[in-house]
Amino acid sequence: MKRVSVLAATLMFAATAGVLGASPASAEPAAEGQALLATRVYSTVNGLNIRTGPGTGYTSVGQMQAGQSLPCPSSGCTLVTGGLYNQCGGDSRFWDKVIYGGVTRYVASRCTTWR
Repeated sequence: MKRVSVLAATLMFAATAGVLGASPASAEPAAEGQALLATRVYSTVNGLNIRTGPGTGYTSVGQMQAGQSLPCPSSGCTLVTGGLYNQCGGDSRFWDKVIYGGVTRYVASRCTTWR
């Protein structure tokens, strides 16, 4: 019984802390390199650039449309700090790692959710 209670408490904390399933566009993530249980990154906007590196100075190699998803790397969904951008309601330096064309690429984290 105690094992179930601890698991329930852990899941409740994770859900209220925004740890399960999404990186809210309205809030900055808790930590760089944070890996969650999510396996895919979903775009919340049309025309989200997929870049070769974590910054607007890197080449755009494609775009995601709202609702479209890309897989996270095998190590899990992670954030990296990179170049500053102003999109999806504010400024940020956080970028999500995704796999696009079999290669690690980056998308602006404020414009995504994780599931």
